Amino acid sequence: MSRTRVAEAATAATNPPGWDVCITDYRAGTSAVMAIQDVFAALPPPAAIGTVSNIVGSVYGGNPTYNQDGFWDNTCMSWQKLSSALQGAGYGPSDSDRAAQQTFANWRGLFVRKDLNDLGQIPYQGPTPCNSPDIVCNQSGPLTHSTLLNRWNDYFWNYGTVGKNYIYARGSSINIPVALGLPNSDLPQVQMYFTDAGFNIPPTSWHRCTTVSGKYSMPIETSPIQPGDRWTGPTSDPFLFEPPTAEHYCLLSVVQSEFFANNVDQLDPGSNWNSWTWLINNGAAGWHNINVQTAPAARLKFYNLDGRAERFVFEASCENVPAGTTVSLHLPGIRAASGQIRHKHQSLRTLAVIPAQTADELEVRIETPDGKLLPAGASVDVRMYWELEYGHEHYLDGAHHLGMLADVLAERSIRLPMGNHVFIGSPR
Repeated sequence: MSRTRVAEAATAATNPPGWDVCITDYRAGTSAVMAIQDVFAALPPPAAIGTVSNIVGSVYGGNPTYNQDGFWDNTCMSWQKLSSALQGAGYGPSDSDRAAQQTFANWRGLFVRKDLNDLGQIPYQGPTPCNSPDIVCNQSGPLTHSTLLNRWNDYFWNYGTVGKNYIYARGSSINIPVALGLPNSDLPQVQMYFTDAGFNIPPTSWHRCTTVSGKYSMPIETSPIQPGDRWTGPTSDPFLFEPPTAEHYCLLSVVQSEFFANNVDQLDPGSNWNSWTWLINNGAAGWHNINVQTAPAARLKFYNLDGRAERFVFEASCENVPAGTTVSLHLPGIRAASGQIRHKHQSLRTLAVIPAQTADELEVRIETPDGKLLPAGASVDVRMYWELEYGHEHYLDGAHHLGMLADVLAERSIRLPMGNHVFIGSPR
């Protein structure tokens, strides 16, 4: 028996009941409805609908390499599709809805954090979805696997500007009790991208990064990834980030497994809704928008992807900024929001109605009293929100995603986070 087959057999022997039959069905192209029945039969009685839903929902997440019958719906996992499959296998509508929603309330599989507090809740609930600590950059030289894991909770970010920088993705395997990466030696895989600094930048404006050897996609070296294990992207052939100018940029990682294709090329970013739902629902993608301030002024790109004018709020959340610093947010054709910082924690914001199909830039200006750049420990987190008034076509869906029942009952407007960019200080 080959080493791979031995590893498969050893892994399968430890899998909880129901998982092996589901994986076999998935790879054979069996429909999800049939897999649900097979999983139910394989589980010791009484087989709870929640257990069946979790198994089939995890395995049939969506990778057309094996099976077209998946639950990924362009920008998020569709609990409606999972519920429909459960009902097709004989479960009642209300029980199916409840089980499917609970299954997709947490990410299942390879996971990339959106910020240090992200534990995999779907949709992501915080205000800073682009603060991923799992995208690591180092200009000084390559990093080892152990270094990346030992500095797990650090924002390891060391690069100048123009030049060669080594970049890595890392993450963990969560809420799925089977090993990922068998029997396919080329899976799971990582792809990395860079784009201009900004917020809801569509994939058509992302640029692929290549590894040192010129590859666009690389297997995760720690495969197979055992349940609960942390993993790192390639260290023997790391990706390179070579920014073309001295401006700020964003880095992204996209992770794939046999149960989730995560194909950026097939993503439809044609609306604000798609952009937002992908950002907060895709647990296998990370976005790093944290940069050391290099000049008093910077420009951040933003988009209104919809075919009608929409309301957006831009906010600067300032932490430990020197007293007397002036922070301003300026949009073309709109009076700048400007304020002088007097407190350790302080925010300012401006609201703008952005015309349909607009790509533009927000100018952020940070001017300290002594004329220097931000000191170490100071940060200005610039955030973009899509503001939906009561009655907007996406209002109820957005409120449901974020659990804003009180706002709905009071008919208050809601704000959906479209991304953020953090300027941090450095030792003077």
